[in-house]
Amino acid sequence: MRKSLLVIALLSFYPASSFASNEITSCLSNKCRSYFNDFDVYASSGHKEAIATLADMYYNGYGTKKNLRRAVKYYKKAAFKGVPSAQYKMGLIYLSNDHYQDPEKGLTYIEQAAQSKHPGAMHTLGVIYLHNQNLPQADYWLAQAYRHGDSSMQSLVEQLKSAQPAILAQLPQLNEEVAENWLVWHQTDKNKQASVQDYLDTQLNIFKERSRRTVDWPSNWASTP
Repeated sequence: MRKSLLVIALLSFYPASSFASNEITSCLSNKCRSYFNDFDVYASSGHKEAIATLADMYYNGYGTKKNLRRAVKYYKKAAFKGVPSAQYKMGLIYLSNDHYQDPEKGLTYIEQAAQSKHPGAMHTLGVIYLHNQNLPQADYWLAQAYRHGDSSMQSLVEQLKSAQPAILAQLPQLNEEVAENWLVWHQTDKNKQASVQDYLDTQLNIFKERSRRTVDWPSNWASTP
C-alpha cells in the first residue's frame, strides 16, 4: 500500500503527458458516434491502432458512454499487440486507479512503453527513478523524454530548476538535451497540432487502405506459382 501511495503521489507531483490521446474528450454527438462505430468495426477486424483508439473512446466517453471496464479490455488487447500508447495508459491505470491498482503490473507496462520510445512513459519512468534516487537511470529516461518531445518535460525542468537545482545539476544528459533543444521547444506552434477529427480521419484512411490491399488481389493470384 505504501508503494502504491508513493507512486500515485509521485505522478501527481510530476504530471506525465496527457492521458487522452490527441485530446479525445467526452462527446456524444452523431459525428462522434459515427467515428466510434467506424473504429469499432476496424478494431473487430484486428487493426491494433483501432483497438487502442477504441479504448480511448471508451475511457473518455467519445461516441459512447464512458466504460472503464471496456477501456481496460481494449487497452490490454492493444498493449499485447505492441501499441506503446496502450501500454502506457494501461500502466497509468494500474498505478493510479483504485479498482485496478497494481503498481508492479503498472511499472511493467510503463517500462514496455518506454522501451518503445513513448515520450510520456519515458517521462514517468524517469520521475520514478528520480524519486528513488537512481539518478543515472532518471537522467537517461528524462533526457529521452525531452528528446522525444514529451509535453510535460518543460514544466518538470522548471520545477527542478526552482525547487531542486542540486538534483538537476546531477542530470547531465537532461541538461544537454535542454541546451540543444531549447529553441526547438520554444518555436513549436502548439496551435498547429491536428484536431481530434483530423487525427481520427487519418487513422481511418490508413485502415481503409490496408483493408483494400488485403482484399484487392491480382487477377492472376490463384495461378501464381
